[in-house]
Amino acid sequence: MLLIQLASLEGKIIYSNLPTHFNFQGPTAKIESVVCLDKKLNRRQINIINNEYDLYIASYDEDITNKIFKHYINAFEIVIPIVLKTQDEVAKQDTQKARRLKHNLINHSSKIQQELYKLVSQEKLIGGNNKQIEIIEDVIKKKLKDAAYAYLRILKSINLMKAEFDVYDMLHSSSPYVDINKHPIHKVFMLGMNTFWLDFLEKNINVSIDDSTETVSVDYKSFSVALSHIFDNAIKYCCPSSDFSIKFYRKGNWLAIHFTMLSLKVDIDEVDKLFLEDYSGHWAAKLDLAGTGIGMNIVKKVVLLNRGKISFESNIEPSRAIKKNGIPYEVNRLIIEL
Repeated sequence: MLLIQLASLEGKIIYSNLPTHFNFQGPTAKIESVVCLDKKLNRRQINIINNEYDLYIASYDEDITNKIFKHYINAFEIVIPIVLKTQDEVAKQDTQKARRLKHNLINHSSKIQQELYKLVSQEKLIGGNNKQIEIIEDVIKKKLKDAAYAYLRILKSINLMKAEFDVYDMLHSSSPYVDINKHPIHKVFMLGMNTFWLDFLEKNINVSIDDSTETVSVDYKSFSVALSHIFDNAIKYCCPSSDFSIKFYRKGNWLAIHFTMLSLKVDIDEVDKLFLEDYSGHWAAKLDLAGTGIGMNIVKKVVLLNRGKISFESNIEPSRAIKKNGIPYEVNRLIIEL
């Protein structure tokens, strides 16, 4: 058995199988044999320090000659840079995921704060002390409609924050848990749409959801997250004063869901990229609507997690393509099969 300790140049232990309170006995950069003061046995050892790592290797096995020991050293010198590079890439990905989660949560919480202060300004609450409740009550009484709008927007932001946590836990787990059960599809969609009606209304987008008695086997929590991203994207990319339709089609054991909309033009060479992480379409990026570019990637991962299929069809009715304020819109369709 080899005893190994791999550390960074700053002294951080990356891997070690050394016993506690191990006595190194001053190893050098050359293979040497020392008598271990603890075990009273011969120990072959070496300490390699270069510009990437600090590596210590030792063995008490008398059958391991210097020649064999050198083979082990050569193997480690080939493998360790690969391991360190992989570890660095994984660490960067984890950091990026954490930063993205933080960024999105800050955005949602900022929107909540803006809605609250839009309703009752921060200045009105300064120095209010025990009168703050009365101040808020008075404003709400005078702005009932504004308060209702604020309530819906805040509810939407809270739901999106919850979705962020649910997705982070689920998609970054080595064995994500999904609770697949039968659910009435119409109810799933109506509940998912609840906090988005106001946004569609403000863009004068007519939403139609098929009446359906069909049931579908999904993990409700994760599928609701996928719907949140789909609806959020529809609000951003659909043409104002257009239609957004959701229809259900039974195909044997499969239920196909068609999301059809007049939305931003998607070039043919972009269709296969829409579900890639960090990818945003040409027009979405040009109009500064791209966001983080992970929405559809998350939707695809969640659909696959729910044992489903997903696809996108662009410009399915060329005769209905239009330009509005110089922006091209075409009839596009997202299809999910469960």
